[in-house]
This record gives sequence, structure tokens and C-alpha cells, in this order.
Amino acid sequence: VQMFFPITPKTVKYAGNWDPKANQPLSYRLQKWILSNTFLTRNTKVLVYGDWPNQSKNIKSFFTASYSEQMTKIIVPQRQWDVPIEFLFVGTLSPGKRPIYALELFHHLLKKLGSTKEKALSNHQTKERSWRLTYYGDGPERKALEQMILQLGLQDSVRVIGNVDSDELIKAYQKSHFLILPSQSEGWPKAVAEAMFWGTIPLVTRISCVPRMIDHGQRGQLLSLDLAQDTSQVISLLDAPNQCNQKSQLGANWARQYTTERFTKEIKQLF
Repeated sequence: VQMFFPITPKTVKYAGNWDPKANQPLSYRLQKWILSNTFLTRNTKVLVYGDWPNQSKNIKSFFTASYSEQMTKIIVPQRQWDVPIEFLFVGTLSPGKRPIYALELFHHLLKKLGSTKEKALSNHQTKERSWRLTYYGDGPERKALEQMILQLGLQDSVRVIGNVDSDELIKAYQKSHFLILPSQSEGWPKAVAEAMFWGTIPLVTRISCVPRMIDHGQRGQLLSLDLAQDTSQVISLLDAPNQCNQKSQLGANWARQYTTERFTKEIKQLF
């Protein structure tokens, strides 16, 4: 539609994955080509998530925000890493978010920790019931997820809460150690930014601008989707509480730059 108004100044927010190397359907690639073509898309600023090389002059890196400046005054909770670990999944329970993989990773962590005799892990409480994975969100995979929880005997360790309001979600972020979000596709995943805002360490996949959000592992952990490798990396991280604290604090410092007030200011400057 915007092609029929070449003289009118316009702003387009592209909410999906702008990564030029992403494996996407033809319709997605066509949309991105039209928006990048300054002949077809004239007098238009296109807001995209991430900072990508070799882009046309109308492409502008942008962000989104969930919390106000007032919320940044709330102190980031200091985690203890020698206590039962709280894992979190926030998002739609759909194949694209891979909630089943989050459960498989949690299950493998429990099995690994339950069987290990290494001295380095002696500080962790490794009984299955002492660690938790909580799902917030709903969707078509919920039934399959709940069935798998029962099949694995994890009903005492894993809860599927469903959709909740923002206040309850904030409380969940504040008490959790890790967010597991192994998505297939994202634009700017608000759950990741929100978790980091409260000091929760994200365990995420290498998609869209997510690697840049976590500074390629400095503010979180990239998942490979290989269960053995991802399990080993999380356990290694838990064996380094100082590193966990550093990732938590760096993540909070980064996320707290992006407030709703700054978002409003940046939007106004576009016009």
C-alpha cells in the first residue's frame, strides 16, 4: 500500500527478523526487498531490530520497551547460585518458540546433576524436586507439553501457569535465575529484554538480533539446540557463580537503557 504514496513521508516498523541471512519464506523476503528498495519505498524510514551491514539508507536500527524509567529505580535482585535454581519460559506455547525443547533441556539438566559425583557440583541441591521450570503463556503446544511433563515424571518440578498479568510476570522474573527461550524466529523478543531487566540470565538461540542483545554470550548464553552441549554449558555456568552474577548485572545494565520514555522520545524524533 505504501508504494502508492511515494510523496508522503512515512515510517514503517518491521517487527520480524531482519537478518539478511535468515532462512525465511518467500513472502518474508519479498516484504524485506520492497522495504529496502528506495525506488519502491520512497520517503520512508524503516525501523528494524538489530544493526545489519550493507543496508539501504532508509533502514534504521530500533528497539522496543516494556518498562518505565521509574522501574529502573527498583534494585536488581541478587541471586544465590547454591540454592535450587528457578528456570522460566515466557511466550506462546507454539512450535516456533520450542517449549518442548526447553522441557527437554531442563530434564537433561536434572539427569546430569542427579548422576554426577563431581566435587565442583557438590554445592548444588540436585534433587529433582528442588529445581523448577515454570511456563508462562498459552498456545497449541500446551496439551502436548503437559502430557510430556507427566511422561517424564516432572509434575513436581514443572508448572504450566498460562497467561498472567504484567505484575505477576515481574515477580517471576525477579525470583528466577534463567529464562529458556529457544525460539525459531524473533524480532525483538520482549521476554528476553524483560528478563534481563530483572537480572534473569537468558538461554537463547542465535536468531535475529538476539546475539547482539546478549553481547554474544557476555550477558547470557547462546543455545546450540544440541541437548548434550547445551546441558554441559549451563552446568559449567552454574559452576561459576561469579560469572553468573556478572552476566546477570551486565544484562540488567543493558536492558535498563530501553525505557518507555526513551522509546517515546525516539519515536518523536522520527517525525
